[in-house]
Amino acid sequence: MNALEAEIAKFVSQRFADVGEITLLELAGADVSATLTLQGQAEPVSFRVTGLNWSSDGTTFTLRFREASCSLPWLHAVLLHWCQRTQSTVTLKEDLRLLPLKFKLPRSA
Repeated sequence: MNALEAEIAKFVSQRFADVGEITLLELAGADVSATLTLQGQAEPVSFRVTGLNWSSDGTTFTLRFREASCSLPWLHAVLLHWCQRTQSTVTLKEDLRLLPLKFKLPRSA
């Protein structure tokens, strides 16, 4: 992980501290791969999100993506259902700590 990826991993790990911790994060263009140590899971879990882009209206930060997958079968099924339900969109309150993500990911057109 480079310094930028480490800052993003730290922010996300803090936000979801009661669930687990990101141990590896790789950003490649509009794609993200992450390895997490989840509470109650003996083995690390891998996630991959492709086709990411972001937008912001000044108060809300919106991430959209094309596809998401997970190495844990039951969690992959939940993730697919969640993607359909949210139309592959994640909305967060705008935060300066999201700035590294904005530098790395493409902005929506």
